Amino acid sequence: MLHRRVKNATRARHRRDTNTKMRVALLCCVAATEALTANSGGADWRYFAAGGVSAAISHGYTTPLDVIKTRMQTNPELYKGDVFFALKEIIDEEGFDFLLQGLVPTCLGYGLEGALKFGCYELCKPMFGELTPSPFANAILASCVAGGVAALVLCPPEDVRIRMVSDPDYADN
Repeated sequence: MLHRRVKNATRARHRRDTNTKMRVALLCCVAATEALTANSGGADWRYFAAGGVSAAISHGYTTPLDVIKTRMQTNPELYKGDVFFALKEIIDEEGFDFLLQGLVPTCLGYGLEGALKFGCYELCKPMFGELTPSPFANAILASCVAGGVAALVLCPPEDVRIRMVSDPDYADN
């Protein structure tokens, strides 16, 4: 009974306008495409590819840990603060496959985030090189801009992942 009430409360808390989120995700994809086709600063597409592939892989294989962590955060009273108990409960209630819930938005979101972070950093370094004589300051400024762009793009897919894990009825993987 308590589990059902917690689930209903979680669903109600996470209901938002999905059309707005889809528009934001689409705008982020357009921005990423623009960044990939930009030719300023002599940035190479391989920086985008390396960042995207490495981020997608590194975050993709930790998805089961993310599922357990998210479930423990959204329903702490059900899992008693024990990771192994949470793992057992999730497998018993939802099945082993549920540990991969959110894998697609995780790989897509972090792949895009990594591509933009690495690629934008390389695009920005020459631009900031003209502003300041310090290579250290140029690297810091370029990394701040690249991290900010990447973080903005990551938010919509990460929200989808969290919804998929906290509310199993939201969507299939």
